[in-house]
Amino acid sequence: MLSAQARDGLARLSDKQREVLDHLILFKSDKEIARDLGVSIKTVEQRMSAVRHKLGTGDRNETARIHAALLQDGGSPLYRKPPLAAPLPFADEGPGSAAAATLTLHDAGFGIAAPWDTVGPPQVLPEVFHGRSATAVRLTAIAACALALLMMVLLAIGEGLTDLLG
Repeated sequence: MLSAQARDGLARLSDKQREVLDHLILFKSDKEIARDLGVSIKTVEQRMSAVRHKLGTGDRNETARIHAALLQDGGSPLYRKPPLAAPLPFADEGPGSAAAATLTLHDAGFGIAAPWDTVGPPQVLPEVFHGRSATAVRLTAIAACALALLMMVLLAIGEGLTDLLG
């Protein structure tokens, strides 16, 4: 359960502070939060400091824990967006009516996938460089390139010495 100070502090947060707090529980760094909100890192740090002061917390983890506890207690989303009015039903609406069907991009005639259905950013490196053993594979590739470069330098030095002495 949340302390009275934490509940009062959550009620006193500004919308900007609530935005930062909502990003905090998504495990984002100050830099990522600043980029997402379009503000400077210093602004994010100031808002986090104000949030911690109002909630009486000492660090980011405790602040995130209190916010998560509020959401689990049935708290409302922190953005305080006004609720949308429910659309008025049409007279012919029913379970099998066309109005009850969901329209997708495919239904609309677009032959493309929705942006939220894509897997993720494209991979630039081959598949072997991603996954569980990616660090070892990358270090091995770097070592192999360094060794090849060293051998080329030594061969060039050897050829230079043979030309000079021979």
